[in-house]
Order: sequence, then C-alpha cells, then structure tokens
Amino acid sequence: MNLEERIIKYDKGNSFGSLKELPDQFTQTWEDIQSLDYGDKYRDIDNIVIAGMGGSAYCFYVVQSLFGNQLKVPLILSNDYGLPNFVNERSLVIASSYSGSTEETVSGAQEALKRKAKLTFISSGGQLKNISSTNNLTGYFFDPKHNPAGQPRMGQGYMLLGTIGILYKMGLIQVNDKDIKDSIQGLRESMADLSKQATALVDMFRQQYLLYIGAEHLSGNIHIMRNQTNETAKQFAMYALIPELNHHLMEGLLYPEKNKPYFVFFNSQHYSERIKKRFLLTDEVVKKNNASTVSISVGGESKIAEFMRMLAFGGYLTFYQAMDYGLDPAKIPWVDYFKEKLA
Repeated sequence: MNLEERIIKYDKGNSFGSLKELPDQFTQTWEDIQSLDYGDKYRDIDNIVIAGMGGSAYCFYVVQSLFGNQLKVPLILSNDYGLPNFVNERSLVIASSYSGSTEETVSGAQEALKRKAKLTFISSGGQLKNISSTNNLTGYFFDPKHNPAGQPRMGQGYMLLGTIGILYKMGLIQVNDKDIKDSIQGLRESMADLSKQATALVDMFRQQYLLYIGAEHLSGNIHIMRNQTNETAKQFAMYALIPELNHHLMEGLLYPEKNKPYFVFFNSQHYSERIKKRFLLTDEVVKKNNASTVSISVGGESKIAEFMRMLAFGGYLTFYQAMDYGLDPAKIPWVDYFKEKLA
C-alpha cells in the first residue's frame, strides 16, 4: 500500500486532519487570546504553578524552555492530586486540561480556590469551565474546531500557545505580536516541506530505540517528541538534554555493545555558541562509541517559529511511523488497559 491508502485504512479518527490544521489552531488561539483581560492583580505573585497531566502538562515544558529566562518567579508543574504545600494567595495557578474534566487537575483547581490562590484556566470546557463560571474567574476556553480528531495530543496548538498567551496577557512574559503572526504564517508555508522531511526519516527510524537530543528553547519540544513517539507511533523513545547529558550519559555508551540507541540530534541556529559546540562534540563521542546518529534542523526565523515547526514536524513524523507499522495513531491500548485495571 502507498501512504494515501494506509491513511485511509488506519487513520480512522482523522489524526492527519488535525495535524494539517495546526497553523489554524495557532491562528485561532492568538486571535482568541486578545480578548482576555486579566487586569493587574495577577502580576503581584511569588510563584506560578501549572496543574496538568499528560499532554495538558506540555505547556509547562514549553514555557519553561522558551520563557524561563524571562520569568521573575519560579514556574512549577503539579501533575498530581491537590497542589504543593507552598501554594497560597500569592500564587498563580493555571489549571490546564484539554477536556476540562481531568480529575487531578480539577482537584488542583478546587484546592487553589480553598487557598485563595490566583486561579485561571486553559481548556475546551468541562468541569473547569463550570468552576470558572461559578467563581467569576477569567480563563481561556477554546472551541477545538481545528482538531477534528478530538485527541488532546492533536490539539496542542490551543494548549501551548494558549498558555503562552495567558502569561503574555498577564504581563508576566514579553511576546512580540508580529513574531507570533509571522511564525504562524511561516509554519503554514512550510507544512509541506516539514511533512516531506518527516517522511524521509521513517525507514531510518523503523525498529530503532530512539534517543532524542535537544537543548535550550527546544527542550520542551523534545519532551513532546518523546511522548508523541510513544503514544502515536507506539515506538520506544527517550530524550536527554545538553549540557546535562555531557556529565554522565557519554560514559554509558560502552555497554551494551549491540543494539545501542539511535541518537537523533535536533540542531538549531538559535542555540548559544557554547551549546552548538557541545552538540558537535557530543555527536563525535557518540560515533566513537559505534552508535548511529542523525542531525535534524526544522528551521525558523525565531525561537517561537522553530518551536512551532518542531511541533508540526514531530506530529508528522510519528503519524507516518504509525502508518508504516500499520497502526491507528489515535489508539492507546496499553494506557487504556492500565486505566481499566487500576479502576
């Protein structure tokens, strides 16, 4: 079967449709965000807590890697029931749940109310929207019209840019409006090329243990890529970040002597010069230990643009891998099995 025939046969939930509409998700989100009004009360805070699980926690990793150097207060992820003990009236809590009904996140939102924290939301609705309405609180509740698959991991344009937009509207990070719009337009124009770039890697990555390597502003994307590979392609993958991996991982390449990880380096023209040098040296060390490597760059005129392109690239790559294996990319049978047995 050719690719088109495989998509017809295996993509029953129209995941491919959602992937192609990522630029539209970003456009809709940025337009929606402009109407949010948080006033000044959210600026005087001591910390920011994002309460989210699974794909709804991706926004933490993306914000941390793209804007961590701008934030003047700590940013923490809470991916459990309740909230950390330090959360109080001087904390900002962002309840993040695509469905709006994730029980751990709803629990966190309710706890935030009890502690009188500054609470906001990002979601398509559900219980979080009810909490928002009941307590007259502002949040970003999107209409996921550009995610026909209905899968949260296929609607990350809403969740990721939405969280960035919330922090921007609160005055907690600086974002250039023109950069966002230009980045979305650049993504729209590059979707076909990103798709081709991803297609070309499917044969190379087949039946490989993939180890993604990234750094700095792409660290959040690398985390998402790992999860996309696990969930969508049903293939094992992990990730490591430079410079941290240079302090331990290289010494672990001697054994096993066979079946070593396939190192996938995500390069960027926007990395600092020190990181660029580390990438070259790390690649050299890996090759000296007889492990396969490939270097990938998705391009982008700015860090925001590159983040968007990387998200699209990862979506395409893992979707095409699922097609190659003859699998429905939307299904997560072992996660469902686990939840069923746990209940």
